[in-house]
Amino acid sequence: MNNPVEFNADRQGEQSDEARTNGALQDFIRDCTVDTAIYLESCIHCGLCAEACQFYVQTGDPRYTPVWKLEPFKQSYKREAGPFSFFYKALNLKHRVTVDELEAWQHLLYDACTLCGRCSLVCPMGIDVASLIGMARHGMHRA
Repeated sequence: MNNPVEFNADRQGEQSDEARTNGALQDFIRDCTVDTAIYLESCIHCGLCAEACQFYVQTGDPRYTPVWKLEPFKQSYKREAGPFSFFYKALNLKHRVTVDELEAWQHLLYDACTLCGRCSLVCPMGIDVASLIGMARHGMHRA
């Protein structure tokens, strides 16, 4: 059941890879509210969301944990808008997300999440993971 499956990224439009990446990340960061920032900074990586996710439970693949599905957007938030963004950029501690990374995450955001909200219900920190994945999808549509 753990056979690797190849997924082809959906490329729309004629924009360069850099323009597509910048558009996706700018959309995500623009949509970030105070609640979003608190959610992204509050995850304690307890794994309860993973145990609630049917995709993770069925495959056992750590890529399917709900919080991992948000990783490129979380890294972009921290680099571009988080409280320590100045240091991350100045010291190059967080790399810029590439179009290849976004293409790899396309499957995780669209095909491996039904937005059922089970992950949000079990989160001890009260993080609305499903809404964050919805926001990531909104940003991703620009890529």
